[in-house]
Amino acid sequence: MTDTICYRLYRREWGIEHTVSGQGDPNHPVPAEPFVREASQWAERTYADSMRGSIELSANRDEAGFFWVHVRVLKPRLRDEFDNAQLAVSYAEKWRWEDWEVVARGSLRDLELSTYGLRT
Repeated sequence: MTDTICYRLYRREWGIEHTVSGQGDPNHPVPAEPFVREASQWAERTYADSMRGSIELSANRDEAGFFWVHVRVLKPRLRDEFDNAQLAVSYAEKWRWEDWEVVARGSLRDLELSTYGLRT
């Protein structure tokens, strides 16, 4: 069987890239701080300055003092693959997406979008 997937549809959107979690120390003045610091350091190691303004840290806590911090990143994400560019365009238009792009699979632009923001 021949692989007929020739086009990829990318959409710029937020997604959770990493999560840090653990039990908070009730004696620490800011119990979430160690988790926020670890998440921030991960984002810096992974993205450096290439994603300035496109990274959010979201700290959460449950009633038992368990913390989790999500690193959310706004970047192009592969949404689907198509055997025809017009099908990809129709799909994006059907959902009324903004900020999307159809590229040839394996092209330089495909590589750029799939590695967007990563530290090299």
